[in-house]
Amino acid sequence: MSQFPNQPGGHPGGMPPMPGMPPMPPGQQPANGLAIGSLVMGIIAIVFALFLGVIPLLPQVLAIVGIVLGVVSKRQGNTGGTATAGMVLSIIALVWSLVVLIACTMCAACATVPTWMLF
Repeated sequence: MSQFPNQPGGHPGGMPPMPGMPPMPPGQQPANGLAIGSLVMGIIAIVFALFLGVIPLLPQVLAIVGIVLGVVSKRQGNTGGTATAGMVLSIIALVWSLVVLIACTMCAACATVPTWMLF
């Protein structure tokens, strides 16, 4: 006789647990809010990184927040791809915005040097 007689297959949700994985107790799914927050921060950071001249340090701050939210979500047991996607987007936004910030800073520094000092 099955432990869960009302469920098809005798297991909650109708499917047996994966081999090597302990079954998840009913009603204890990991929270997905941090993963969604990481994804949203990554998307917003990418958008602001493309338009860096508007607000210079906002993409870096948003990307760091997105990375932190993704890491915390992963440590809490969220195995979905949402947290991973949020971390990847945040890392791309952070790297891209830093490259553009450094390039713009160098261009601005070169533009302020008189031309007679270049030769």
